[in-house]
Amino acid sequence: MISEEENEKLLQKLEGISPVSMKVFQVFIRVMRLYKQLTFKMISKEGIYPGQAACLWFASQHPGMSQRELALKLHVTPPTATVMLQKMEKSGLIVRKTDEKDQRLTRMYVSDNGEKLVNKLCCIFAELINAGLDGMSEQDQMDFIRLLDQLSYNITQKL
Repeated sequence: MISEEENEKLLQKLEGISPVSMKVFQVFIRVMRLYKQLTFKMISKEGIYPGQAACLWFASQHPGMSQRELALKLHVTPPTATVMLQKMEKSGLIVRKTDEKDQRLTRMYVSDNGEKLVNKLCCIFAELINAGLDGMSEQDQMDFIRLLDQLSYNITQKL
C-alpha cells in the first residue's frame, strides 16, 4: 500500500485521473493480487498449480477436448498447454488419446484420480468464492456484478 503522499505525487503525474478513480484502481489491483495468492495457497495444498486446476476443470466439463481447444480456453499457447498436460498425465490426473478419426489431434480425458481431485477443487472453489463475498448482501453482490460488467465493457472497448 502506498502512502497518501506517494499517492498525491503519482496523481500529479497521471493527467485526468481523480483521487477516487485512483483509489478504485488500487483497491481492484489489491483484490486481484489477494485472490491470486489465496487461490495458489488453497490449490497448492492439493499438489497442483492453479493453471493445472483450471485445465482439470475444463477437461472434466468437456471430455475429449483437444489440446488446441484447451489452450484457447486457458488463454495459453499450445506448447504451454502441452507441457502442462504432460505433467498432469505423468501424475495420473488425465489421459491423452489420439483422435480415432484425425490422428493429428490428441484428446484428453480426466482419469479416476483426476475426478477425485475435481471434487476437491469444487469445494476449494466454493471456499474461494465465499471468502471474498462473505458479508455482502445479495443486493451488494448484484451491484458489484453491475460495476464489474461496466468495468469489463470499458476495457473491451479499448482492446
